[in-house]
Amino acid sequence: MPTRLGTNFIRDDPHLKCEEWQSAGQACSDAGERGPSGSLDDELTVEAKALADLKIKKAAVEGERRTVEADLGPVRYLAALLGQADEVVLRWFILVVALLLDPAAVVLLIAATRKL
Repeated sequence: MPTRLGTNFIRDDPHLKCEEWQSAGQACSDAGERGPSGSLDDELTVEAKALADLKIKKAAVEGERRTVEADLGPVRYLAALLGQADEVVLRWFILVVALLLDPAAVVLLIAATRKL
């Protein structure tokens, strides 16, 4: 006989008949020999879908991680060459690029707008 745990019924005997499941308030299959109708199959399907969704998310995260690692490859190489942390090298690199390229862009803009 199913025992009551809170408001949920659980199965103690795997060989319960359909009538016993119905008297316990549970649905049963037409065959009636295996307990609730497709409960294991339904649970397996739900868990398989959840697993597939998790695998898709994992693949997306792995792809993003590889892209980030590829973008940071030169910075990591330079950090290893200089013996500094990645963050320190990245900050200096951004500073150097900003200091060198911004004035060059201003000079090119002035040169392009100046009439000969």
